[in-house]
Amino acid sequence: MKSFGSTREHLVDQAVNDAAHRVWEGGSFDPAKGDLDSYLLSIARNVVRSQLRAEAIRGYTQLLPPNLAERIEPEPARPSPGDLLANLMACIAHLSDLQQRVVLADLRHPDAIVPARDLAEQLGTTSNTVYVARNKAHKKLARLLEERGVSLT
Repeated sequence: MKSFGSTREHLVDQAVNDAAHRVWEGGSFDPAKGDLDSYLLSIARNVVRSQLRAEAIRGYTQLLPPNLAERIEPEPARPSPGDLLANLMACIAHLSDLQQRVVLADLRHPDAIVPARDLAEQLGTTSNTVYVARNKAHKKLARLLEERGVSLT
């Protein structure tokens, strides 16, 4: 953050959260292309650049005539990973027991989804039941998160 000429503490915290979130969302690290430190540093650098650009745009819109500034819509704020996780866990509590077990198993799995056959074996049910439970859980979670004002796009 210092290399960009800024030491604002809130931007540092937000950059760390955003970088961790981007990695968690499905980063595409490939050890053949470089080491993990470089990969993480690149993500953090890009997050900081985006934040500084957004901050600069907000500053410029304050200098514009009021009617023009109103037409420029700022990028909607993304919830922090911690807020998103808290909302997700609260919504998971509203699922059926089977749906909770399927979703939580998927969240813990390195590929973000446990093969239905494996999960069915663990839960003592059929693969089809796992597919249906997962599908219904995802739809219900999307609806519950939307009701809480959390956008996943």
